[in-house]
Amino acid sequence: MHDMTNMLDVLPDNPDYIQAQSQMQLYGGLLFSSISGSHLYGFPGCNPDLDIRGVYIAPSEHILGLSDPKASDNFVFMGKSRYIDIAYDEVEKYLSLLYKGNVSRLDWANSDLEVTQTDAGKRLKKFVLEELVTSKMWDHYYYFAENMWDQGNRENQKYLLYALRIYMTGIQLFENGKLCSNIHTLNDHFGYDIIHELAENHRLGTEFNSIPEHMKQIQLVLTELKKRMESTKLKSCLKDEPDFRKVNNFLINLRKEFYD
Repeated sequence: MHDMTNMLDVLPDNPDYIQAQSQMQLYGGLLFSSISGSHLYGFPGCNPDLDIRGVYIAPSEHILGLSDPKASDNFVFMGKSRYIDIAYDEVEKYLSLLYKGNVSRLDWANSDLEVTQTDAGKRLKKFVLEELVTSKMWDHYYYFAENMWDQGNRENQKYLLYALRIYMTGIQLFENGKLCSNIHTLNDHFGYDIIHELAENHRLGTEFNSIPEHMKQIQLVLTELKKRMESTKLKSCLKDEPDFRKVNNFLINLRKEFYD
């Protein structure tokens, strides 16, 4: 099991991370950053990289001046060792994607593996989880899981674990209104014996197709989850869509706070 506490403790001294933070200063002020990817989802591989995701607020001159705001609406960095993989969104891009129903950004706000935190970042995450989690996200969960399932069958089988987690996260969210990113915590609710075994095999680097019975079980579970996900579309417990005015006002007030 990967020791996330130790990873987070030593991260500030990592040369790649130091370089990334130095470059990031040109883009604006970091509101929050956290660990995402396989570590958050509960199934890191045998040699996992560290996915760090977050949100920043661009300086006023980037937004109000002649420069193209979209030229600085995201920051990406891959360390020389390819261990640290960083992607940050400018806050307007982040909120806009969530408003449109993009669920990949939702885990960033829901991660408890915090790297950087500010008071404004806490308010942002709270706002996202309270105001932007809506039934509008159903399509993205459903088709995102389907795409991972297809990729897992054709390419890298780790994507089958991603498909399982996405279906389970979506079902839990639309049935109970609870957002959970970790496949093991989710499976406490779903109770599939194969899940923990698959995650352990992935950690050890064992290919799923080397065990035919596993592949058969995965396909059966995915089929069952897909049907259950489909049944949630018309009976979601979430509100239909976000309130545009609320989201817009939150962004305006956040910028005013930083630019005053």
